[in-house]
Amino acid sequence: TVLSAETTQFSISFWIKKPTQWDSSSTPQETIISKENIQTTDTLIIKWTTDGALIQTVRAAQATPNTLISSKKTWAANTWFHIITVIDTIGNKHTMYVNGSITDGDEDTPTPGFGTWAAGTFKDFVINAVDSAAPSIFGNQTFDEIKIFYDKALTAEEVELLYSSETRVLADFGEAETMPDLNISTINGLEYSTHPIFGFGLDGNITIDFNVFQPNNGRLTIDLNNSASVVQGSGTVIIKDLNLTADICPDQDWDDEASACSYSWNYSEVTDGNYTILGLMNDADFTVFDAGDGNFEIANDINLIISVPINEETGAVIDTAISSFIVRINANGVLSVFDNQLDINGFLIPLGTDFVLVEIDTNTPLVFNSRTYSFLFDEAQATETLQPYLAPVAASILTTIKVLQFENLNPIPDVRLRVFKVLTEGRTLVHDSVTDGKGETTVPFIVADLYEIDVLIENVVIFTEQYIATATTNEHFIFISSTGEVTPPDELTTPSVVFTPSQKHFNTFDVNLGVVVSTDLSNIASIHFFITNADFNIFDGGLDTGAVSDGNTYSVNINDLQDVSDTNFAFVSKVIVTLDDGNSFVFSASYSIRPGENEVLNILIYEMRDEFGCNTSDLSVRCDG
Repeated sequence: TVLSAETTQFSISFWIKKPTQWDSSSTPQETIISKENIQTTDTLIIKWTTDGALIQTVRAAQATPNTLISSKKTWAANTWFHIITVIDTIGNKHTMYVNGSITDGDEDTPTPGFGTWAAGTFKDFVINAVDSAAPSIFGNQTFDEIKIFYDKALTAEEVELLYSSETRVLADFGEAETMPDLNISTINGLEYSTHPIFGFGLDGNITIDFNVFQPNNGRLTIDLNNSASVVQGSGTVIIKDLNLTADICPDQDWDDEASACSYSWNYSEVTDGNYTILGLMNDADFTVFDAGDGNFEIANDINLIISVPINEETGAVIDTAISSFIVRINANGVLSVFDNQLDINGFLIPLGTDFVLVEIDTNTPLVFNSRTYSFLFDEAQATETLQPYLAPVAASILTTIKVLQFENLNPIPDVRLRVFKVLTEGRTLVHDSVTDGKGETTVPFIVADLYEIDVLIENVVIFTEQYIATATTNEHFIFISSTGEVTPPDELTTPSVVFTPSQKHFNTFDVNLGVVVSTDLSNIASIHFFITNADFNIFDGGLDTGAVSDGNTYSVNINDLQDVSDTNFAFVSKVIVTLDDGNSFVFSASYSIRPGENEVLNILIYEMRDEFGCNTSDLSVRCDG
């Protein structure tokens, strides 16, 4: 039906390989593909020219053909090239792509345009010769993956996808003609073979272990990328931190044996969706992408909405008396509910009591066994356990907690952090996660609310820390000594600061501060104390002590801090201790004040040293990392 009156658009795609190099010295011309209609002025010919170019001529009831000529003039021997030509009579345009790009091809808007092909077509496509009563201008080449897209003008994006997907199949890796094989072994410690797809959320960190096996092909290098589709070009390279735009580590070098590598990154800024791992592999002669064994899902957030609870399969109203929270989670793998907690592949979410589970089947072609689960809560049950996700943006903050070894500041992986919200009647678990290879995990908090963080190593609580988030605190540091225990302030080898609760007297607050000095360090040159609001704008402070001898405790009392009789308020006390050897240490404490309370709540926040880039001489600069 191509070259028939009803044809307005079509595309031709094929791979081609010449046994010898084709360039400007090649002669005579050779035909690649040709097609004629019953009308002799309806023709399509793609051929090699004697100047080294690839040319396409199209005639539609025309004496003079419309012509495309590739800009590429040299074609290496025994090398596969991907060619796509697109004819669009509606848009009056025809285009030639070489290896997915128009750069080495050509495009043209014909003048006066395409004519009209005769009705009906009774002749076949001819390969390696011009179609006529006496075939001529023969060609000598090898073809693969020849495709005709009838009534379809492929876009540039579709051409690139088609080229990239077929590259994985056609690349030639050495004499053995074998493709390297990339296999995902585990994702976040779970066997990929038994959990083919995972639903991740909240924590924001993921670790993928994989192995590569390439038999009898010498050395192989690989970069690890991700893509939303197995045919999405080269994908995006995985990086170590916030997004997926640069390499995480140097290329891995593989031999004939199966080798393994582990990549971790934080995907909190990656769009939710289904992803596949693409391995860019190179053996010094050829490059190919291998899409691994399948895909996995990224889900950064739990999707919460407030509505009348209904059975979403039947539409029936479950309870018309209350408005409830609906928590929707797309889960792939093992899901179970116990002790009023939801367990998705080991990720625990406390749900409250008396929730209703509605299961919705949402299978799609790219997802194995994907199902969406809705959990319906009475509002009072959901507010504490999932409150950070219900709060307005201004009232909540996503904080990265970094656990470091105190002596050398190295990250500590596999530390379990159980976060509890402190309530009048006790505390409620709101988050449970383990630090990744960078010693990090991400936790949502409500600004100015009081939390307790249990720090566990090998499931043993080594200490509990209170924490109050401010509106700008998106990082929090926890230091652990090499013994695996928290280091008390009087045992530190550096200066330490102890903050005590402030007392309210007639709508003013006294802030008491003590500096405990280690006898193992050089003398303290100065101590600078100041107070800021939650946004780190200084509104009080500037007290210089001068020299203080070792072993002394220094205290300061600040009166008339803030009138907070009617509103909640948060502020930060900060201390800079400078030694006479030039080293500086920064400490701070966050305070949350509520109307009607006679004592503010406070927590010691371990802070950072000068080598982290904090300019302690500039008090307007945040020194919390």
